[in-house]
Amino acid sequence: MSKLSISRLALVVVLPSLILTGIAWATIYFFFDRQLESRVTAYGEATIVPIAELMAEYVEHENVLAVTILATRLRNETNIESIEIYDVSDGLLAQAGRDVGGRSFSRQLTYQDSTIGHIRITVASAGGGLSLYSLGPVAGAYLLFLLLTWQLREALGRWLTGVSREKPDTRPLDTSTEETSEALPEPEESGEADITTLVVKIRPARHLDQHLAAFEAAVHLHRGEVESVSLDELVATFPSAFDCGCSGLLIQHLAADLHGNMTYGAAMQVTGAEDIAAHKKRLSYLASVADGELLCGNEVVDHVIPDQFEMAAFQHALIDTDDILWVQGLVGSNLIHNQAAELISDHGDTTRRL
Repeated sequence: MSKLSISRLALVVVLPSLILTGIAWATIYFFFDRQLESRVTAYGEATIVPIAELMAEYVEHENVLAVTILATRLRNETNIESIEIYDVSDGLLAQAGRDVGGRSFSRQLTYQDSTIGHIRITVASAGGGLSLYSLGPVAGAYLLFLLLTWQLREALGRWLTGVSREKPDTRPLDTSTEETSEALPEPEESGEADITTLVVKIRPARHLDQHLAAFEAAVHLHRGEVESVSLDELVATFPSAFDCGCSGLLIQHLAADLHGNMTYGAAMQVTGAEDIAAHKKRLSYLASVADGELLCGNEVVDHVIPDQFEMAAFQHALIDTDDILWVQGLVGSNLIHNQAAELISDHGDTTRRL
């Protein structure tokens, strides 16, 4: 093989291998590791809130045994490495597990608006997963490169040697055209569109009745229909998941800005028109534990345009949240903020709660 062929071989094989290796490692470091770390942060911040609320009453009544049992049970049943509960004087009341270098999250324990101590949990850090994830992209890149090289080996050999072994095609061109009789399939007519159900919890219940006109206007603004209104719960249906999500975020904004110390929680799910009652109980429960957020099932992602909503994983220590997402807002839009300002101007007191 000539020197020119060797240099071309190095250019074809060595240089792409180095480039692919660099791209694979850069992807691993800047994407996978940070993605894992962000999941750990989201999990820790979402988990410590219900645990702190659960422990507060036992700490207030100095029930150290119950606190220890709960801490041990939560540590064994979740991804938490350790749980430490301290009184208001920073004295250690109970501890379950041991901190081995994970991510720590702290939160004050309050009971009837009084600080009675604080809790600290430690979640296993995402570091160390880098080496496990590194094998897949790197091995895949090399296998793909070798496969392409094998499939194109004859063309590469001719290019490396600089010799063309193909004879010119002297056959006359066939100018005849053949039209296929096979027509493109007609799009299937879709059946009845899926209905998306929204359940909103407003507490204390008197605020739902006080600001019901504004909340109903938020439903109608996004083509929704109010199905029922109970003591502290509003149920509405929408023709699309996008309309439902926008209305849920709009009611969340109204609950934060309208006068009154009210709490909000909501859940949405894509259901059939006849399945609303079957899913209402589950949605009502999710809304009661949402703690100021709008929750949805994983199936909602398949019914909206990608990147319309900013979503994140929802974590709760006492329920199974594998198929639940947290809808954080619209991506790159002030639509909800502007609509909330108009509804507040038309339907109620604009005094913000502190």
